[in-house]
Formats: sequence, structure tokens, C-alpha cells
Amino acid sequence: MILGYLDAGTGSLIVQTVLGGAAGLAVFFKTFGHRFSRSKASSGAPAPATESPSEQVTES
Repeated sequence: MILGYLDAGTGSLIVQTVLGGAAGLAVFFKTFGHRFSRSKASSGAPAPATESPSEQVTES
């Protein structure tokens, strides 16, 4: 008794479903991933102030 037979159309559908789901998850986490990160910047702590070299004041 053969229960594991898949024709080419069914196998192709399964592969497309898996790849489409992976692509969908990648887009989801690229778009909304910042909400799920647990870094210090997202925990409510203020980020340290950084100045660009043009904004730094030098004393003479």
C-alpha cells in the first residue's frame, strides 16, 4: 500500500506554500520587527546624545 505518493502539481504547490510563507514572514519582521526587539533603545531608556563633528564646539 502506497500512501506517500505526490504528483508533480501537489509537490509544486507545497514548495510554493512553504517559500511564500517564508517570504511573508521575512517581510513581516522587516516591517514590524522593531516592535519585538528587546534592546536598551526600545526599553524606554533615552539613547545617548551624539554630536556630529560639525556640531562639536572646541574651546580655544
